[in-house]
Amino acid sequence: MIPVNFARLCVLTAALVGLIACGGGTSEDTDMDFGVTEDMPTNDMTQQDMNEADMAEPDQDAPDQSDMNEADMPEDMDPPGPIDWPDSVIRIPLDANGRGQATANYADFPALENIDFLMSPGIACYQNATRNEYFTGNHLMFVIDAPVDEWSEVRITATPVGNAEAAIYAITQDDDGYFVPPEITESRFCHFPVTFGGPGAAGELTFRTYPSGSQNVFIGVSNRGRFAGDTNSDVTVEVEVVSLSGQDRCYDEVPSPARWPNHVQRIELDSEGSATLNGSLTQGALPCSLDFVEDTTCAPATRTDRFEGNHVFYALDQPIPPNSILTVTAVPDPGVDISLYGASQGSGTGFEIPTGFPVANCEASYDNRPGTSRNPGDAESLSFVALQNGYNVFVGVAGDAVQGSSGGYTLSFNLITWSTNDCTDADYSAVTDLSAWPSDVTILDSNQSSQTVQATLGNGRVPCTLDWADDSHNACFPATRFSFFRGATDFYALDPPPPAGSRIRVRAIPDPGVEVSLFGFRNGPEDYVLPPLVNGLVQCEASYTFGIGEVPNPGETEFIQFVGGSNQYGYTFGVAAYNDGSGGPDIMTGDYRLEVEIDTPPPPHCPQSLPGAAYPTWPAFVDVITLDANGDGSTTGNLADGSCVNLDWAERSDVACFPATQFERFEGNHTFFTLDEPIPPRSELVVTVTPQNNADVNVYAFIMGDYEHILPPNVTNTACRTSYSLQGPNPGEVETIRIQNPTENAMYNVMIGVAGDAQTGQSGAFTVDANLEVAQTFCPQSLPGPTNLSDWPAGVTELSLNGQGIHQSTGNLNTGACTNLDFAADSAVACFPETRFDRFDGNQNFYAVAQPMPPNSTLTISVNPDDGVDLSLYGFQLGATEYVVPPNVPSAICEASYALGVPNPGAGESITFYNPSDTASYNVFFAVAGANGATDGGYQIQMIGQQGQIHCEDSLPGTFYQNWPGSVNLLTLDSNLEATTTGNLSSGQCTNLAFAAASSVACFPAVDFDAYEGNHVYYALRDPLPPGKQARVTLTPSAGANISLYGYTIGNYEFYVPPAVPSALCEADFGATSGVRQIQFNTGNGDPYNFFFAAAGPNGVNSGAYQIEVEVFDP
Repeated sequence: MIPVNFARLCVLTAALVGLIACGGGTSEDTDMDFGVTEDMPTNDMTQQDMNEADMAEPDQDAPDQSDMNEADMPEDMDPPGPIDWPDSVIRIPLDANGRGQATANYADFPALENIDFLMSPGIACYQNATRNEYFTGNHLMFVIDAPVDEWSEVRITATPVGNAEAAIYAITQDDDGYFVPPEITESRFCHFPVTFGGPGAAGELTFRTYPSGSQNVFIGVSNRGRFAGDTNSDVTVEVEVVSLSGQDRCYDEVPSPARWPNHVQRIELDSEGSATLNGSLTQGALPCSLDFVEDTTCAPATRTDRFEGNHVFYALDQPIPPNSILTVTAVPDPGVDISLYGASQGSGTGFEIPTGFPVANCEASYDNRPGTSRNPGDAESLSFVALQNGYNVFVGVAGDAVQGSSGGYTLSFNLITWSTNDCTDADYSAVTDLSAWPSDVTILDSNQSSQTVQATLGNGRVPCTLDWADDSHNACFPATRFSFFRGATDFYALDPPPPAGSRIRVRAIPDPGVEVSLFGFRNGPEDYVLPPLVNGLVQCEASYTFGIGEVPNPGETEFIQFVGGSNQYGYTFGVAAYNDGSGGPDIMTGDYRLEVEIDTPPPPHCPQSLPGAAYPTWPAFVDVITLDANGDGSTTGNLADGSCVNLDWAERSDVACFPATQFERFEGNHTFFTLDEPIPPRSELVVTVTPQNNADVNVYAFIMGDYEHILPPNVTNTACRTSYSLQGPNPGEVETIRIQNPTENAMYNVMIGVAGDAQTGQSGAFTVDANLEVAQTFCPQSLPGPTNLSDWPAGVTELSLNGQGIHQSTGNLNTGACTNLDFAADSAVACFPETRFDRFDGNQNFYAVAQPMPPNSTLTISVNPDDGVDLSLYGFQLGATEYVVPPNVPSAICEASYALGVPNPGAGESITFYNPSDTASYNVFFAVAGANGATDGGYQIQMIGQQGQIHCEDSLPGTFYQNWPGSVNLLTLDSNLEATTTGNLSSGQCTNLAFAAASSVACFPAVDFDAYEGNHVYYALRDPLPPGKQARVTLTPSAGANISLYGYTIGNYEFYVPPAVPSALCEADFGATSGVRQIQFNTGNGDPYNFFFAAAGPNGVNSGAYQIEVEVFDP
């Protein structure tokens, strides 16, 4: 007899007939009792006592299940899902060790009719449709035969036979979910590899399950469609499920989920926008890595100890709406120390959680006092603001290194909403789905190169909201300038849309005493867009008073323009009256003149090639070059076999192949070539084109993903290389290009184009020679290197400084070994370039300083070799709890010393580390390396450490402000955008300078701190700097006074004052003697910026008079 899950059967039956209640209660409709009765077998009855004879005869009138359909179900109930895996899947049972495997043949499994489910919102395996190619072939379906428990690690390998591919993914569902593609619509996660292997390569996946109950695992394996010939290949899928325990039970990276994962507790706000709950760190787990804390600006590396305990995850079940602020407060139990962090993400689309937390707007609340002080019992609070858009909100509660995994707290949420939108449904419906311009929009004929309209301001549409203009998707003008556009607005549109590449100039010229503001936007050529229903504009421009404050400039001309573009666009303009929002009428209305000039471009080159096509595989007119075992291949071609190509793609910044000034070199026919395989990692392809019979040819090439097949003119976002004559025609000259793939894992397809020039480029024979060289891995036995170290490993010699901060010892290269050097050239380490690897390719000895570098200290490491010994030196700083050893160095602050020219045997090398922080300590690692393959040779090591006093310790840790505090002198610009003031250092105070040397500020380095160790006097502009302006500050000291100057721009909502400056764009000017100091900033064309600057005395200088002049001007 087959065991029956009666609970699930009851639920299924209830769903079908809508009559009975499941469980121990009763149903009023049927008076049936599901408790134990005399007429029913109790739990004492064994399964052997039950057989078909014991079971009641079925009701002859009851409907057969085949008679049931969705129409028989209650209207508010979804149809039930399957209660077991279908027969079409291959089950993989696991043995006692959690291992299992199964083999299937592609020939037994057809391709899926539809693979859209992989990109559906409820599955979200990936977002790039080019990935679909991997799953267009035959599709194998496997499942793990039993649900996988929470806190497990699942490892899956799919190994194909022969030249087949094995693109793999895994979908996890609740343990009662048995849906399979393509019907599956929702998952816990879709796990997807970062890269796919080529033909014959195994596909691999590793992922974890987290607390939220057991889950079913579906595994899909597909043969890429372009390899359809390999449909008779076996694929073996091996599965291993490992139960995690102890410190392995940590939150690791997860794929971008389609909804909040089950181990994130969902918070539902009540009708008042509030929610309160009790929580405990015991409900969470440790993160496997805390890199996200610093990477997402939650907190600096010096404060990650505040997050080293358990983390508990929360999220609102609904996005916070536009025009709202959510405040989250965590009140710990007495004696409990917690930190609070979180991030707002895209409404309905952003569900990212740590530790893979790719957001850049993390907010955090934690004890920011210096040292290791804690704040048990102190509350932490965060706020999330939504203006034009709603946001999903994630919140994490974390214990610190001491608190660990236990401790309770109360978490409260409070949402406050407001509105700046007075629009009614009628306002929106009036501009929804427009198929033509309304009658109050003046049509301007784009066939006229110049036209003028005379109009009277004040008769147009009065906006019900301007929120659309401040929305980041439109970026027309900021909310701080709404007064200039709040009045009645006249609208104009160009019809028909001008040709692609047109230059549009618009001027609004008011009569004397009349105030106008001007805006315009471009959108699709068939879009009829008007406020307030404006979202996702291609481009918006606005012209209005850029002065400080919202003061009108009556009589001034406003001007906007739109330049070029490879696409055709529709254009809409608005001329607006000024209204300060006080409730009164528009002011300074009157007459104005609108002038529009249109410069149309010449006809495009080779228009018949536009817009280009997208190809799933290389088309037949692309010649495929086959490389032999030595990486060599050759073919011939003739320009007569090609055709012309539009060249606009080549000059765009995302391609940068060749500029428009050189188009003539490529206006002949183009012929296309590629390789029979992608170029592998760490390789270089050299392509040489040799013309025959004095033909004139030019060559270019670009790379793309190994799943892409891109041809001009439909080219975007690539790395392009070219070879052509800059001096004009060069018939008979050979052209050569080099294409590198410096990556460690990625493979790239290459497209090679051979083109003729405008005069002779319609024919001409040539040969194409290709040579592919793949770099050999240096010292492969050292890879991949140790990971997740909690202390220095045995191969690292720890050296201690004595009481005077000095260490001396000796060593010999013959005790070391080679090390792979790729880490050193990585931009996250930047130790030494690949061109200098020969200075480090001998044996290496590893060392570490036993004591972390204390705050406010320097450490100099010198190595002096024996006569005739050529060696190099490098080292890096790490966090006080980090232990990283080459070659596995993901990121570090590295220094190196080596011969830049010819070898220098016998010469010493030296590096110095600085720790300007007043609170943080750093581990130091260094290595002595043989140059030019040296494996033997003695040397002496000397280390000298020095520690200074913490400068101006009383100023730490500083304060974060909501507005400029009283210690900052505020300056107001006059009508000429200038301000002048005088001051004296005696009115200032000292400040700790660690912020200035931080990489996120980079104002001045620690070695120059003495120029700023006197008093500081703070200044800021009262109003933010407008976009598109430059600001210059000039400090003129009194006779003989030596005064330094520094300043920075920050967001217009930020008010950072030293020493609490987490990030800024900073400039500084100082000198050894008295002199005028000057700094200058450019705000760009984006948002306005707050502007802070300070006068500072050198070490010991606390008085001295000066004059400061501020100028704001156009670039």
